[in-house]
Amino acid sequence: MPIMNCIYDIPLLYIVVMISFSLYYAIRDLFEQSVYLKSAEKDQSSNKLTKCEKIIILYMQGFLFKFVTVISSFIALWVGYKILLSLKSFDNIGVGTAILLVFLFAWGIIGAGGYLTAYISQGKLPGFKI
Repeated sequence: MPIMNCIYDIPLLYIVVMISFSLYYAIRDLFEQSVYLKSAEKDQSSNKLTKCEKIIILYMQGFLFKFVTVISSFIALWVGYKILLSLKSFDNIGVGTAILLVFLFAWGIIGAGGYLTAYISQGKLPGFKI
């Protein structure tokens, strides 16, 4: 099954939910960045950013990062779901397919919960001791 055929079959309701969650987490990140910036400006008055730097570095980057990672997590969930449905039996599942499914569902659940960007920016994955 080609992946592109799997992506073309996404229902409209799923796309609406995916975009809604992505926008929610992206807008939430804007508010978190503004609160963080206000507290950082109170602590250090010598390291101030210009308005253009704030918009480009903090707000746009955070918004796009959250939006793209949540979209990717919903697509990962959908692809994992379609691969799971295409299996004929669980008795003869290959090791590669099993690992791919675990990765897709972990990526999807962590991303749909809004925590994927924190794990990526820290360079950590859940369950690994670094």
